[in-house]
Amino acid sequence: MYVSFDESSARLSGVKVDRINYIFIILIAVTISVSARTVGILIISSLMVIPVACAMQFEKGYLKTTFLSSLFGIFFTISGLFISFYLGLKPGGTIVLMGIISLLIILSIKKWVLNNKGC
Repeated sequence: MYVSFDESSARLSGVKVDRINYIFIILIAVTISVSARTVGILIISSLMVIPVACAMQFEKGYLKTTFLSSLFGIFFTISGLFISFYLGLKPGGTIVLMGIISLLIILSIKKWVLNNKGC
């Protein structure tokens, strides 16, 4: 976690930043390559970005954001699969749409709360 926030300070305090970055890159590459064959590149790229964007709107810190991001990803996947099954849609696109709709809802609620907070 120290490396992800301040790489220079981590390096100065003795953390082997290059080794950690190398391992992290390999893990991400393996995960993406295995998942892309299974699910498709659209859903992989969206499940890497949209849940994190949703979780970051709550501004709760690194650990809670990571946990919320995982929950959002699971929610998008399960709800997208259910909706696609019952409506006869493609699962990948439906999962991505669930993520985008949820992000738009979260952003609009956040904007509404901030606008009404000043009143």
